[in-house]
Amino acid sequence: MFELAPQYVPKKIDAQILEFANEIVNGNKPTYVKVDPPKKAKILNCFHNVEDKIKIDGGEIIYGWEISIIPQLYLEAQFHAVWKSPFGALRCMTPSEIGSKKILFLEDPNRTYKGARVENLRFSLGDKSKVDRYIFLMDLIQDKLRSFMMAGFPPGHPRYEELYPHSVEARRIRESIQNQ
Repeated sequence: MFELAPQYVPKKIDAQILEFANEIVNGNKPTYVKVDPPKKAKILNCFHNVEDKIKIDGGEIIYGWEISIIPQLYLEAQFHAVWKSPFGALRCMTPSEIGSKKILFLEDPNRTYKGARVENLRFSLGDKSKVDRYIFLMDLIQDKLRSFMMAGFPPGHPRYEELYPHSVEARRIRESIQNQ
């Protein structure tokens, strides 16, 4: 019923990525960082994963944004943290959600983690009105999924059927943009 568009680490740092990065943190450029999580590291738990690494090996936490791409739709930046070793090397201590061996990371010296979720940032790569509608629908679906899970509705519960029209519309928009 519900499918996400494939998301990737950008293969190269192009003009659109640099423009997006400059909108987020004026003057900073993104860099590729090796994903090297310890065995006990958890997905989507970067801040705690880095804190655990610091307790064992020293170093420091570096806050910033992990940039990914949904081709022809948008770039997305997710608030993230990486470990800086005592020797200055950056490493991502969090297993990749998309199975990548590296991430594209933009350091943000103006932000720190305060225990609250930080909304992802996006940069349109296609027809802006269509991409904006697609993002709206995907956010709506994610919010409803979260609320269903919090309310204790297991996957497959009839409540999930109300997501179907939004999912169909989102898929049609994505396909129309990606097939142009």
